[in-house]
Amino acid sequence: MYQEISKRQKLSALHIMVGLFISFSLLFIINTAAYLLDVHSSWVDLITFIIAAIIIYFVIREYFMSYRYMLIDNEFIIHQIIGSKEKNMLNIHVKQIQNIGPFCEENKEKNKKHFYKTKKRLCHTWLQTEKLYYVHYREAGEDHLFIFQPSRKMLELIEKKMVEISSEKNS
Repeated sequence: MYQEISKRQKLSALHIMVGLFISFSLLFIINTAAYLLDVHSSWVDLITFIIAAIIIYFVIREYFMSYRYMLIDNEFIIHQIIGSKEKNMLNIHVKQIQNIGPFCEENKEKNKKHFYKTKKRLCHTWLQTEKLYYVHYREAGEDHLFIFQPSRKMLELIEKKMVEISSEKNS
């Protein structure tokens, strides 16, 4: 059994400033539109409060969220952890994996052309694009795709298990 936890990288001051600027700009646009449409101020306040609460929810959720990648025998399991709550996001057998590779521009275009029943983001891609990998797997005759951010060791273990299973099939 091998497991690791993927946490988001620290945000720089520039990212925080850009996020605040976008949030304030959105709220300013809403207030300006309400003023131009002569909407009653209590409705504008309510809408502004709801949008601000939604923005704060997503920022806090992103800050406290992490992913646990586990490889137990031939099972690959991914849990999403928010605070003390843990949710099972994916549980597949290594033999279901069709392809695994870096999530670069070339592979993005290739994967856009292919139809997948589900596409999941099981890592922190918000303001992060480094060391992302995609996994194409087949379940119940349908293709699925997810993006994750494993360590080099986890990637090597998955690839090793895939080789072992394919050599067992060929024997």
